[in-house]
Amino acid sequence: MDTALDDDGLPSIRPAFSGAGTVKILFVGRLVERKGVEVLVRALAGLASLPDAELTVIGAGERAHVIERTARLHGVADRVHLRGTVTREELVRSYSNHDVFVLPAVVDAKGDTEGLGVVLLEALRFERPVIASDLGGIPDIVEHERTGLLVPPGDPAILGSAIESLARNPDRARQMALRGRQVARDRFGWDRVLETTNRVYASAMERRRGA
Repeated sequence: MDTALDDDGLPSIRPAFSGAGTVKILFVGRLVERKGVEVLVRALAGLASLPDAELTVIGAGERAHVIERTARLHGVADRVHLRGTVTREELVRSYSNHDVFVLPAVVDAKGDTEGLGVVLLEALRFERPVIASDLGGIPDIVEHERTGLLVPPGDPAILGSAIESLARNPDRARQMALRGRQVARDRFGWDRVLETTNRVYASAMERRRGA
């Protein structure tokens, strides 16, 4: 059976926090230190009001074993699901089946952190509420309290509180997700990217002719 598509050409997906039962948290990205996935695992362990919440981690990388060990140490190994690399179809299903997308980025030992956070754009386009660290290029995408929530990096308690606040206020979460999708389409859609590229190119050509 064909999958229904919306006006963005994306598969239709259920609104966030509209399912009954377990809250499902999603992370997508390379498993490297600057992504901060271990912080998210510790936040999951501290979700007193959401003791059955689950975390799905999609991606591969050198920190997979560290994430698994952190989950065991904090007693949530049965609620942390490392999926590795998945197909595009599986990724789409994951966005549809999860309630909130989290990017808990940190500054790594080399001083590197998240740049633009392209994966956040994907989450917004799939109309997922997002929670992310307030550093690097992330605030260029996520507007706090409007299209998502920004939290201090490396603080599992505050990150957990942000997750709980969205779970307690699903209408608010869905409104942020709707605004986030619109912003992603208006500011970062291909039409806007092409428009900006053409404008920069035309400006460069004018300067060259005037030189």
